[in-house]
Amino acid sequence: MPRQFRRLRPRAARLRAALAAPALALIAGCSSTSPPMAPGAAISMARSAWQIRYSPGMPMQPVANAGGGWAFDFPSSAKGLCPAPATQPPDFNVSPCSHVDYVTVPYTAPITANSLTITLDVVASSPVYDYHTAPNNTCVTTAKARLLLEHTGDASLSNVVYRWWSTTEYVLGDSASGVVLTVPLTTNQWSDVDGQLASSTPALGAAFAETLQNMGAVGITFGGCFAGHGVYLDSGSAKFIVTKFALL
Repeated sequence: MPRQFRRLRPRAARLRAALAAPALALIAGCSSTSPPMAPGAAISMARSAWQIRYSPGMPMQPVANAGGGWAFDFPSSAKGLCPAPATQPPDFNVSPCSHVDYVTVPYTAPITANSLTITLDVVASSPVYDYHTAPNNTCVTTAKARLLLEHTGDASLSNVVYRWWSTTEYVLGDSASGVVLTVPLTTNQWSDVDGQLASSTPALGAAFAETLQNMGAVGITFGGCFAGHGVYLDSGSAKFIVTKFALL
């Protein structure tokens, strides 16, 4: 599963490396990105445009929702098989522990909007959510979802300022209808792979602004201790439905 919100080498050294990434790495990443979109382009809600990524035991794409948008069911076959050793590139989808991590759609237009919004429903029956997908997911928290902004050329998941998560989160629970989360596209509302707010330093603010101008994807991720290490069900059932995902 892709790393996020964890410490590795000293922050300053990693940030310098991230902001001065070799051109060769960027060129290599272009093969995994989509063509540029026109500024102001709408985010597609076609289920065929969205991808379920880094999610063992899940289909590659969500299904169409009868009322519009798309949906997926949280996997419920993982009890007793989780936690499992964390997988590494390119084998993110290979694990006995089924869980859903990232659901994203390619988006390559520069973002000049003020906010990102999602409208969602949950149809559930006695769900018991779990996020203990790997041995290092040891904190005590709740299973939740967060919005994601992803820089183009992020196939290797090695640049700590190429993924930004909303500080606003949705705690997964029982059935809910018409839940709206709207997150301003400002530096105090988004954090990087290490959990550092874009407003923390001028360099991070610049990295966030650079991502908005060089987008690769937008979406939503699921996790507990970590923003996108995945969620599954110990028991019960739960369908996650998204009817709107838009820039405002």
